[in-house]
Amino acid sequence: MITTRKEALEKYIRIILWGRKHPVAFIEKIFKIKLMDYQAYVIEGTWTSTSACWVCSRNAGKTFIGALYLMTRAILFPSMKIRILAPVARQSQETFTKLEDIAKKNISSLMGSSDVFINEIVKTKADSDGITHDQTKGWSLELFNGSVISTVKGTEKTAVSLRSNLNFYDECFNITDTYATATEAFCAQDKDFKTGVGIDMDILPTDIPNQIIYASSAGDTDSYLWKKYRENAMKMIMGIPGYFVVDISCEMPLHPTMNGEPFAPLLTQQKIDDD
Repeated sequence: MITTRKEALEKYIRIILWGRKHPVAFIEKIFKIKLMDYQAYVIEGTWTSTSACWVCSRNAGKTFIGALYLMTRAILFPSMKIRILAPVARQSQETFTKLEDIAKKNISSLMGSSDVFINEIVKTKADSDGITHDQTKGWSLELFNGSVISTVKGTEKTAVSLRSNLNFYDECFNITDTYATATEAFCAQDKDFKTGVGIDMDILPTDIPNQIIYASSAGDTDSYLWKKYRENAMKMIMGIPGYFVVDISCEMPLHPTMNGEPFAPLLTQQKIDDD
């Protein structure tokens, strides 16, 4: 019995360590969700960054990629505090709902996806799926590894004193500088800061850094999104680690590829012409 449990734990650890190195492969093999090439690129590029900007056209699947990214991050790293933020509660709830639909297999186009994520959610009641929709405190879920994903409700004056390991801003082209400054502070504390009595800090492993992701459709050059996009793009071009920018034009969902081969479009030329 002990041997069997030890072997099961060793297998679990191997899968987690492998997933941390190969997040896209983890999504495809464990969640059973196949990604478009540009979607895989967004996830791979963001995985090791501390600040990332996603500027995406309509139907590029920004919310879908974001929800899947947050699910993967939460399940592969224990005790993660992940916050979904948006100028209005409805937008952050939309991202959370997308995550919930993926977990519960409510998206008809995702054929054959697995139950892995929903089975990792802590269920406080027998008749509950563990996902809460509190209109006052926000929507949230907690995994068995201690990771929490929640929406943040409130303005820059009320959404304070929170800690976060990952801030995900959805449709952030219209967030204000004040809101961004107040909420970015959630990720300010360095995860490598630790203290204790009788502990050799030199032997403790380096923790993963906190992340901030700005995901949005395009805005104007007066927006906070543009400031972060420009800053991140310059640092990415200079080769400074930790910064990532991606600009998904309508050509990507119009002519997507999967494994390098043309795939069915997510957007029609007629829709682009009409807009």
